[in-house]
Amino acid sequence: MTFPGGARALVAVTHLHHEVPDEAQRDEQTAALLAWLDAAPAPDARIVMGDFNAEPHEPTYARMRAAGWRSSYLEANGAEPAVTWPSGLQAPAIDTDGDPGCLDYIWLHGAARAVAARLAWDRPAVGDSTLYPSDHVGIVAEIEVG
Repeated sequence: MTFPGGARALVAVTHLHHEVPDEAQRDEQTAALLAWLDAAPAPDARIVMGDFNAEPHEPTYARMRAAGWRSSYLEANGAEPAVTWPSGLQAPAIDTDGDPGCLDYIWLHGAARAVAARLAWDRPAVGDSTLYPSDHVGIVAEIEVG
């Protein structure tokens, strides 16, 4: 993606393994993701977002930070949100294992800076308190590149 002024960004979306006890598998997936991103042509900024299914205390989060990635929500607000899963959605096949926590991120690397970040899709449909867009709350970030 090229922005006005010529700055370039590589943007990717991911969804890591969801089973609660499998921190090591998510960490391996993160290592593979970072290797793939590092092998791509070098842009001014990289942005990776999605459901990492990993809390800030897990190895996946530590690996991202150690590789120089910054959480947009943390950068904009000084702390991660307490909870991005579950949203409140009620459905027959919904995943219910695990404790509520922060599992979703917009990660920034290079010449990307979070100006603002907030939670989104965190309210049910009017007239149905069990209907949400997803079982995860979204994160929206305003990001400057360049």
